[in-house]
Amino acid sequence: MKKLDQALNCPVAGAGGKFVGPGGNSPRRPGGGAVAPQFLFFRKPQVTAPVAGAGRLPAQTQLQNVTKIFCLTLGLWAGLAGAARAQTLYVDAVNGRPAGTGAPAAPLASLEQAVALAQEFTGQEPVVLKLAPGLYTLTRPAEIRTRGLAPDTARYTVEAAVLPDDPAWQPTKMPVIQSVSADGFAQPFAHAVGFLVARSNVRFRGLKFVGNAHPGVRNYYPINRKNEAYRGLTVAQCYFIGERNSAPIQGAIWAHGAGGLRVDHTIFYNCKNALIFGQHSTSGFSLTYSVIYGAYEAAIWFDPTEAKFTGEEI
Repeated sequence: MKKLDQALNCPVAGAGGKFVGPGGNSPRRPGGGAVAPQFLFFRKPQVTAPVAGAGRLPAQTQLQNVTKIFCLTLGLWAGLAGAARAQTLYVDAVNGRPAGTGAPAAPLASLEQAVALAQEFTGQEPVVLKLAPGLYTLTRPAEIRTRGLAPDTARYTVEAAVLPDDPAWQPTKMPVIQSVSADGFAQPFAHAVGFLVARSNVRFRGLKFVGNAHPGVRNYYPINRKNEAYRGLTVAQCYFIGERNSAPIQGAIWAHGAGGLRVDHTIFYNCKNALIFGQHSTSGFSLTYSVIYGAYEAAIWFDPTEAKFTGEEI
């Protein structure tokens, strides 16, 4: 970008021309640097004949080369920016619309819609779902996956638009995730799931999870990873709130898989179990700067025949 700014504000070598704005001056943005290239105009310089024996290309040829390089750079820049936007979806439960595109100015209204759209992403680029403050209701498990067949090494993030470390953050800024779905899984017992993590390298940040309000659900897990082949699950700056008589949380996070569960700056309040470990899931586990309060079965539940937990991870 520094070289591009120099090209936009300096005379073209050997040609005497430069990129200028409509008023004849190089357009600038606040703080210095050229404005976005789509607002630039090009003034054709007067071309003089090359000096004999100088060993330089004709000025017109130099100008054409510089123009080609600029156009290629601009095209690449625009392409990269478009790819980044294509992997980020904005969701707003208050101001979003079902017909929204997921862009910042046209957010989606439903978290379920955003999850469904993200399932069509390749997964080769980072995926981000940004949730504005509001109540997000799940009527079925939200399956976190992408369609790409390549290894899912890129991160998939579901996070608040305003995170707790933002100066503008308040508790009311936390998106609230409420499941009302019936039991969707029968094995190893009937249970309901909020987010079904169906890929590796998933992260949740800045969200508030409350219990499942469906009257027929006894066992609810806001975040569940079932496949033991997956790895890399992070939960940070989140809040899990259960109410055992009306909206219970059996286990805030129930994770099978090849390890890598990291929990940081998270509060578990009145959840029957805060963490439940399945097969091979304690490898690489860490629990830092977090609070578990009111657990009425276990703070951390694990089967010693399936998971090896030493307590040194905390």
